Amino acid sequence: MNGTPPRKFWSNFARTAVPTRRTTTGGRSDGLGMGFPDRRHRLWRAGHLAADAAAMIQNFARHAQSAPPRFADRPAGQRAGILCNDPQFQRFAAMRSGFPETTFHASAAAEYLRSCCGIVSRRELDTSDDARRRFDCLCTEFDAWAGRMARPR
Repeated sequence: MNGTPPRKFWSNFARTAVPTRRTTTGGRSDGLGMGFPDRRHRLWRAGHLAADAAAMIQNFARHAQSAPPRFADRPAGQRAGILCNDPQFQRFAAMRSGFPETTFHASAAAEYLRSCCGIVSRRELDTSDDARRRFDCLCTEFDAWAGRMARPR
């Protein structure tokens, strides 16, 4: 061997993996210890990259179609539950109840909402038109208070 590096042999396409020379870091060039014929490997890899990209696009499209509904499109009872867990609404409910320096918990905010809407359960918002109108009015007042919309005149 007299210090000369071993010769590199390429195989036919059926046997794609063949021994390769070491890189300057001492590792193999592809991390697996086996090399590939340059041109054929590039074509093979390009095909796999295109297939992976197509799969990613299909996966993204599937998830985009199954996106959760917007807040305004949800049932009123569900919106009320989400709203009672909002810290900003909890401060709004505490201020409107006469406690301007405190923040209500979700249960106290839910009690405030039920008393404003004249209901026993938030589920009634889905069945009673009067309760839903009062809830929509409360949401409008909260949005104006929070600065999410212009104040009503």
